[in-house]
Amino acid sequence: VHTRPLERVDYRERIVGYGSARALRRARVAAEIGGLIRWVAPQLEAGSSVTEGDVLVRLDDRDAKSARASAQARLERIQADAKRLATEIETARRTIVIVRRDLLASNRELERIKNLQGQRAATDSEYDKQSMATALRETALLDLEGRVRSLESQQESNEAERREAESALDRAKLDVERAEVRAPHGGRIESRLVNPGDHVAKGAPLFELVDLSRIEIPVALAAVHHGSVREKAAAELRLGGQSAIAWTGTVDRVSPTISSEDRTFFAYLLVGQDPAGGGIPPGAFVTAGIEGRHFEAAFVIPRSAMLEDKVFVVREGRARSCTPRVIARLPHAVIADDGLVEGDLLITSNLEEVADGTRVTVSMDRAVATAAEDT
Repeated sequence: VHTRPLERVDYRERIVGYGSARALRRARVAAEIGGLIRWVAPQLEAGSSVTEGDVLVRLDDRDAKSARASAQARLERIQADAKRLATEIETARRTIVIVRRDLLASNRELERIKNLQGQRAATDSEYDKQSMATALRETALLDLEGRVRSLESQQESNEAERREAESALDRAKLDVERAEVRAPHGGRIESRLVNPGDHVAKGAPLFELVDLSRIEIPVALAAVHHGSVREKAAAELRLGGQSAIAWTGTVDRVSPTISSEDRTFFAYLLVGQDPAGGGIPPGAFVTAGIEGRHFEAAFVIPRSAMLEDKVFVVREGRARSCTPRVIARLPHAVIADDGLVEGDLLITSNLEEVADGTRVTVSMDRAVATAAEDT
């Protein structure tokens, strides 16, 4: 039989899965105003690098600037009207104070003349004259109060027009700014969709931009591993599983559910890399080896060495059966923490010909031992 020595080791589970890389940030940048393309940046070519805020496209902004000037002039007229109304209202209110004081004095004089009439010291003509003067002051007061109310109504209307004009000016200013199309974030140009001289409508796509500094890979894993994959766990990634170049990433999050169709779930890996190149390209098919559970001082038994729930070891030239206490079953190995003796030779071949007490000849199987550790 082939054997391998039993020993306690610290063992880290390695979970293999597959997925396609995608950029966390990508943008299909569109025109926010319509117009003629007047200029395109030289670096606006597929594969070129840009930084956030770079001006990449300029549209004809003459209409936008004209609209901005008209909106500014309208706002200034409305503001001038607001000042005039405020002055007229203030003047009318001060006049009301004076007229009310005069009306109060006129009423007192009218009452005095009335009292004198009762004493035969004032004539009816004097009373009528004072009554007319008092009525005129009352009419003037009512006219002034009505004018103030009218001016205040105009002031409210003016305030609404001012807000509308300010909004129109803000939109016009924004349209002038939108005539310069900037990179919303750093990255590399994926494609250019316009040329100088093209006339584009609002919403027309101009270019596509991808940020290669952070790549996400949704990796599909078998349902049996749900609970074994933890956030922040390290992962090794290779293109197609065959590339000699490996990248490192971490588990950002884990899907809380398992698909009922194929019994898989997703672990989402994040890879930080140099945006200038040399990293995992979006769209690439990737094989990922993710760190799973960690077992300390455990026995790692190849699956091929298990016969149902037992294993055989060699003692004094004979096969002896043992029942290890299994704490985890992995695709290629079984992890046990008790039921075995460190230093015994584990039988890894010809198990169908071995029974408890069978005399055996030992041959060390290093290949099987190595394969069992690569799970």
